[in-house]
Amino acid sequence: MDASHRKFLARLRQNRARMREVLHRPPPSKRLGREPWGQLYRSKTWDNPLKWQRQAEAQGICFRVFTNSLSDFFHADADGWREEAWDVIRRTPNLIWLILTKRPELIRTRLPKDWGEGWPNVWLGVSCGCEQTLNKRDTLRRIPVHPMAVRFLSAEPLLRTSRSRLI
Repeated sequence: MDASHRKFLARLRQNRARMREVLHRPPPSKRLGREPWGQLYRSKTWDNPLKWQRQAEAQGICFRVFTNSLSDFFHADADGWREEAWDVIRRTPNLIWLILTKRPELIRTRLPKDWGEGWPNVWLGVSCGCEQTLNKRDTLRRIPVHPMAVRFLSAEPLLRTSRSRLI
């Protein structure tokens, strides 16, 4: 075994040790005394989209916003603030909102009244990472979206699913 190979293996062992440390560390919310998967709540960043809208509009561009990355926009517990969120989305046409859900069957009943054929700044996505959840993409296909919008899949972890079955 040459020196470069030994160096590579040593670095690999170091990285594995770091990964074990990271994987066994409690999540930041737990360390701060909060329950990570407890109730849904409005974050401190609630007003940031209006600032981002002003920036994007001034620059003549669009920013993408991946919302509810640790939650679900269409979850029943979000009913208390979802209408207000739709209002923020409505007022920020220079922000492209990527809304991912594990519950596409709930989307239609939780869309705003003025959704019509969709909004150009809302991209709807669904999580499907194995054969048992592939049918969720068909539910998403039946939701009307604006011609400029996108439907997307989050296939993670991608377990025993051929690429051709995702499309």
